[in-house]
Amino acid sequence: MAAARSSGGSRERRRRQHLSMAQRLLDPLPEALASPQAGELFWRICRWGGAGLLLARLLAG
Repeated sequence: MAAARSSGGSRERRRRQHLSMAQRLLDPLPEALASPQAGELFWRICRWGGAGLLLARLLAG
């Protein structure tokens, strides 16, 4: 019973460590992700990437 309790405690401790590490990596947010141009670039890639994929599918089929 003590082993089950310590296992849950170590699992919780690891979860907190992972969350803390992720927060340290993203705080402050990297400049590439924080810039407004990054959002525009993302949607442009999605828009044209979808059209390119559709065109490739049509040409291949």
